[in-house]
Amino acid sequence: EDGNLSIIISIQFSGGVGEVLFSNTLGSWKKTGRREITARVVNLNFVSGVGMFAGVATATYLIKFDKKFQAANVTCEGALFDPSVNPIRDSDPPLFEFTCGDLEFDRVAVDADAEEDDGDDDKDKDEDDD
Repeated sequence: EDGNLSIIISIQFSGGVGEVLFSNTLGSWKKTGRREITARVVNLNFVSGVGMFAGVATATYLIKFDKKFQAANVTCEGALFDPSVNPIRDSDPPLFEFTCGDLEFDRVAVDADAEEDDGDDDKDKDEDDD
């Protein structure tokens, strides 16, 4: 069992890691335990205030879900690589390594019965009048 993963973290464009800001994180995950997945991800990194490309970071996330899969605890470790390095294939050492500490998140419920708003209120009104 595996899948795709996209992570958006509130500090990515406001604090980042050191003086480095980072893009949305994209990768893939694999089930590694009963309520656990491990994800390998990448993101693009930029120097804060300048916007200059700083390189590509890779990270490994360990995500452990509660018994009802409504909340999870996340830890990660990763490294930032020079722009000239392919961190997936090259064996060059990173510019620096980092950890994410402990992150927690809760599932966001979606009301499947709610009407979808297409933004065209007049069209909806006309259809109701028929």
